[in-house]
Amino acid sequence: MPKRSDLLGETRLELINRARRLGIPGYSRMTKEELATAIATTRTKDNTARRTLGQPG
Repeated sequence: MPKRSDLLGETRLELINRARRLGIPGYSRMTKEELATAIATTRTKDNTARRTLGQPG
């Protein structure tokens, strides 16, 4: 799971591609900082759900 600070090292285009794959709504209008936060938050929620269900995260 990437941290927000790690994601800020990527370009905005790379973050947009990640956000699109994750299904984050409104990604095309977000700033680089907003994208990094949204991606880090989405990944955290996803991994938490997997652990709750007993799936590897």
